[in-house]
Amino acid sequence: VEVKPNHEAPVTVTPCAGHSLIPWEGNKLISIAGHLKDPSEVANVKAFDLQTNTLSTMKTYGKPLVSRGGQSVIVVGGTLVIFGGQDANRTPLNDLLNYSSL
Repeated sequence: VEVKPNHEAPVTVTPCAGHSLIPWEGNKLISIAGHLKDPSEVANVKAFDLQTNTLSTMKTYGKPLVSRGGQSVIVVGGTLVIFGGQDANRTPLNDLLNYSSL
């Protein structure tokens, strides 16, 4: 998958499935979680700016997000809250994570 921001070189995006796409700050979409090819990988949090057509990796702190699918994600007062899902081996995840650094 390639995303071409404006006229700059394309940005390579690692393919994943089962991610959540959440509206953020009115003009952005946050892509969070998802399954990657390597089940041991952590999932990155990506932001796509709808006005500038640019993609960036969000800086997060604390416990890294294990790649997963089937999670529930909601924005509460400027904080992303992620609950559960399944890892790449289909093991249920009963965890609650929040990302307020976004």
